Amino acid sequence: MSPPDPTTSSASAERIGLEGAEVLLIANPTSGRGQGSRALPEVETVLRAAGAQVRVHRTQGPGEAKERASRAAQDGTSLVVAVGGDGTLHEVLNGLCSARTPPDAALPALGLVPSGTGNDYARMLGVPSRDPAGAAALLAKGKLRRVDLGRIEGCSPTPEWFCNNVGLAFMAAANAAHTESRLPAALSYSLGGFLSYVSYQPEPFQVEAEGRTWEGELMVGQIGIGRFCGGGVDLTPDAGLDHGRFQVVLIPKRGKLRGFVQWPSIARGEKIPGTQVLTGTRIRLKGRPGFLIHADGEVRRATVGELTLTLVPAALRVIAKVNED
Repeated sequence: MSPPDPTTSSASAERIGLEGAEVLLIANPTSGRGQGSRALPEVETVLRAAGAQVRVHRTQGPGEAKERASRAAQDGTSLVVAVGGDGTLHEVLNGLCSARTPPDAALPALGLVPSGTGNDYARMLGVPSRDPAGAAALLAKGKLRRVDLGRIEGCSPTPEWFCNNVGLAFMAAANAAHTESRLPAALSYSLGGFLSYVSYQPEPFQVEAEGRTWEGELMVGQIGIGRFCGGGVDLTPDAGLDHGRFQVVLIPKRGKLRGFVQWPSIARGEKIPGTQVLTGTRIRLKGRPGFLIHADGEVRRATVGELTLTLVPAALRVIAKVNED
């Protein structure tokens, strides 16, 4: 198994510099049972002390974070900070990418103040979760890391972007259950996931990656830029945010009891018997029309049963923890 995804080394760290910089905080006030809103004053104070010109936008509904991030990119904002959970991050990311005109235009840097339930992307960047003071201190240091992004075609009228992973089969069903659950956060992952597993019926898929094809009934499917999902589940241990390729892990249908017993090993990134691993920069997925996926935890459907995932290397600058050499 690979070591944890490395953060930026101090020798190669790119600095954003907050003195006089335009910074926009986009916050979901309901994330983490209100933690997103409560984090704002502390984060704003730290950034202003670092010399930034700070604006704050509290979202009031779905899609608003995307629209506001797109406008910030067009306005030349230096840094856009997603204050909330994985859903807020996903919207902000898609807003930034939708504003890339022309295609190679520089985007604002992206910062995180995580206050959701999973916070897996923050984990890989070394950003403290549910710790506004720690996250704000990291933002103020202004160390940047260039990371890869993924683009999905086939589940919406325009391409959708993701920064961490796409899940298929049971992974998509479990995320749908987590999204719809009214259970507390920890239980929605554990108990909600278990109930989804009991009812899930494996589906037929065809997965193509750089000339290799896997076909069969799938229990677990994960296409990873990053390693972690679901609050620390390590399905794609050889993935990395700047590796320039997807890691694809496919676990075919098996008996429910056998799969349940094997799940702890799967969640640690161990390759159980039957596991197929593919890599590539362009992945084609085929299944039944309307099959479920999740993109960074956001549930989507493949409208005609076919998706294309394309990796775009070094497409975004994010603020990350820097290891001192």
